[in-house]
Amino acid sequence: MVKREINYGLYLVVLVISTVIFTTGLLVGNALNQSKEDSISKDLAYLDEARNLQETNMLLLNTLEEKRCDVLSAYIDMMIPELETFGERVDRYESSSDSKRFGLDEYRILKNRYMILLIKYWTLIRSYEKDCGKPIDDIIYFYSNEKCEDCKAQGIILDSIKKNNPDILIFSLEGDSNLSSVMILAKTYNITEYPSTVINGDPYNGLLSKSQIEEILRK
Repeated sequence: MVKREINYGLYLVVLVISTVIFTTGLLVGNALNQSKEDSISKDLAYLDEARNLQETNMLLLNTLEEKRCDVLSAYIDMMIPELETFGERVDRYESSSDSKRFGLDEYRILKNRYMILLIKYWTLIRSYEKDCGKPIDDIIYFYSNEKCEDCKAQGIILDSIKKNNPDILIFSLEGDSNLSSVMILAKTYNITEYPSTVINGDPYNGLLSKSQIEEILRK
């Protein structure tokens, strides 16, 4: 049997590299946690600014008379991608395994303000459809983070639909958030369970498959 020589130098190099990677991971992890706390604070400030801007824009749009529909269409095209990008940030906060560590109360304030802004933009969309006679496919998605086995599946289905149909607007609302605006919408559309969806103004309680949603949209 051939005796294998042990390359201690190689083992030492591997040990040093492993230690560096581990230490770097800890430092990066701590930095990310602090970054998340700072990021939420910045996002709260952004939402306050967006809310004030939205209110100002609505007042401005109401004075434009015959040009209102053209300007409103451009405004919708401009603000929807920004809303969706911010929604992805909120989703990352929510799915983070250490969300409790970087301020759950502050995150809840962020989430609620974001949903209020979503509802404001949804009312703007409905107003555009009614006043300008140009329909836009929109879906309100009511979900719960507690005891909702199908909510994750419904979210994945809606993400797939959005990916294949970028023009569809999806407004995700946490049904058990106790926000009065969300409760009013849920009561209006008789939402009795989660997940539930309101597709172009028509409510559907329970999980919907991708084919079901696509069929509803075609109608």
